[in-house]
Amino acid sequence: MIVVDIVISVISEFDNASRTVYIVRKENREAIPLVQQGISSLNSIASIVGYLLVFVTLSFVALPNYLYLCAVLYLLALLIWLRVSADQVVADAKPSFSFSILVRDIRESVSIVFKKGIALIFAAEVLFTCRNQLVMSLVILKIGRYDPKFKSILVIGLGIILAVAVGAGLNRAVVSLPAGLKKLSVLALIVLSAGATYLSGGAGRQLSPFIFGLLLGSIFGTGIPVYTYLETSRIMKTPAAYQGRSTALLRFVGIFLTLIMAMVLGFFEGRVKSSVALYFSAGAIILLVIFCLVLLQSGREKNA
Repeated sequence: MIVVDIVISVISEFDNASRTVYIVRKENREAIPLVQQGISSLNSIASIVGYLLVFVTLSFVALPNYLYLCAVLYLLALLIWLRVSADQVVADAKPSFSFSILVRDIRESVSIVFKKGIALIFAAEVLFTCRNQLVMSLVILKIGRYDPKFKSILVIGLGIILAVAVGAGLNRAVVSLPAGLKKLSVLALIVLSAGATYLSGGAGRQLSPFIFGLLLGSIFGTGIPVYTYLETSRIMKTPAAYQGRSTALLRFVGIFLTLIMAMVLGFFEGRVKSSVALYFSAGAIILLVIFCLVLLQSGREKNA
């Protein structure tokens, strides 16, 4: 299971890097924000629905049959991917790999992040990725503790999906706003998402299943416009030749930082009453740091 998970994770990271390159090559610069907005909304809703289907499916399907179903879905995804037209890019030479080339690519990618004035927005997106990875699995754990026999999973799921759908609508509205209002809206949504993340850590059985689902869903609903803004800002300021490397560097740093944070939080886990609340609180603090980074980036752009 661990080997399968590692293989799937590696494939997923290639997908994340190549998707950005594909968007930049296929779309003009003006259309990228709208395309990214649609992808962010679809990904968020699909992820939430997918996680909920895990609960619903495992409640009436045996684990081996569930894994067979997952295999069929991956094959379906592969067939869809094979239908995507490939770019006809003429290479000057056959690609080769060496450790020195890898070091050079990493060095060039890091220098681009700092030279193009996107270091703050890059750091903000890294932290946002870290927050999502910390909190997404905890949401599943939180639901499992709240509803261990899956009796209310459909009601909880309805609340989550509704909150995420509202976030997707907000995403579309924020993208269409003027630049100044867009930044103010994103800053406000970061604070709201931090509040929702913190409150979800302490949410318990005193809440009705639907309200509980709304609260959990609002973590990601408020996060969709924030992620779209951060991702689009990075893409628009990164040269086309470095899009793939920039995304790969972001994902690598984000995952590495998540592991470091998980170890640090794990050290304090036995010293607090609610370890789950600790992780949610850490997620909220990360978002407040992102708020400061975006605010600093906005101030820098005004002074430029």
